[in-house]
Amino acid sequence: MPAIDLIKVLDLLTRYGKQGIRISLSANELLIKYPKNNPVTDEIIEELKANKEHLLEYFRYYDSEFRFMDDAVQPPESFAGLSGLKEPEKVLNSHLLLLNQPKKEVPVFMLPGSGGKSGAYQELANCLNDQYSIYGLEMMGTQKGETPLKSVPEIASLNIQWIKSLQPQGPYRFIAHSFSAYVVFEMTQQLEREGDAIEFIVVLDQQIKALSGLCDAPDEVNDVDVVMGLASDYFASFKILSPPYPDWANHLKAQLETIPLHRMMSFISETIIEHLPHTAKIVEYVARLVNIRVYNDTMEYYPKGTINTAVIVFKAMDNEEKNPDEFLGWDLFSPTVEVYEVPGTHHNLVDGDNAVEIGRILKTRIDLAENAILSTNQTKA
Repeated sequence: MPAIDLIKVLDLLTRYGKQGIRISLSANELLIKYPKNNPVTDEIIEELKANKEHLLEYFRYYDSEFRFMDDAVQPPESFAGLSGLKEPEKVLNSHLLLLNQPKKEVPVFMLPGSGGKSGAYQELANCLNDQYSIYGLEMMGTQKGETPLKSVPEIASLNIQWIKSLQPQGPYRFIAHSFSAYVVFEMTQQLEREGDAIEFIVVLDQQIKALSGLCDAPDEVNDVDVVMGLASDYFASFKILSPPYPDWANHLKAQLETIPLHRMMSFISETIIEHLPHTAKIVEYVARLVNIRVYNDTMEYYPKGTINTAVIVFKAMDNEEKNPDEFLGWDLFSPTVEVYEVPGTHHNLVDGDNAVEIGRILKTRIDLAENAILSTNQTKA
């Protein structure tokens, strides 16, 4: 998650919104809409410059979640000198996002980890601008009013509908991180049964084995522990609620004991908003993120059968616990498995230089494959 003080940003935008001023992001620049009778002052410009990085991160990651200001204002004018470094995601639909600025329209679909959001993979996507257009899939449940899906086959089936809306026919190409390795395995099986071609699957540091939800958890760990642990981490990272907790927050765990698993986050968010009403918009957003994690982290899935598609596995070499299985189990399910060890941990191998190294390896592999095809065609000629 980006380092951003959301409460500060939303307070800033709310204050300007009440003056009829709206700030947005377009073509990687901050833009301003304002009424003719209320021009932007030097004080506002200085305040915006001082908060530029927070605003850019906000619009990059959260703007679609918090559109609550008045649109009845003048057309935007460019705000010179406040451009950022990141390109905004192009929204195709609410669950399919273009993550890079490709030179070729050759789609690769990026499947996120159990958090359900694909924005974290933009650095890796940008490393592949010359080869592929990278589309991130946002899981059901990331948008307001949605309920997460309850099984891996359901997620896989819906993903296939989404990718076919962009690319009706194969060959398909996938990159899957963490939890979504199970989803991409299921997607591959479903696609292969229908006769669709898949060029490759890239798996980022995920062993394929039985996904047993809470079955393997220690006896003393229950649903309430899982939800409270995730909620505490997320709300603290978003600077909403952190220790030392007030009395009403300390009582939450006991109150959850009688509430069904998939109602727990609603109860938690309603309680927080009741006591901290100024955080309502952020709490609603964070509650969705936590709820997706709750669904995914408690999900069971037992991979069966095999796939015909080649699998490219990237193992993170800096994990605290080293996995002795060279192929992370994928050799039991696919006839062709390539393995590359790359710097980073399970969580940060898609960031910074780690993403660059994965991109370098993929580009080298792509060039070799294309040269082999060219050589074969020349021989036939």
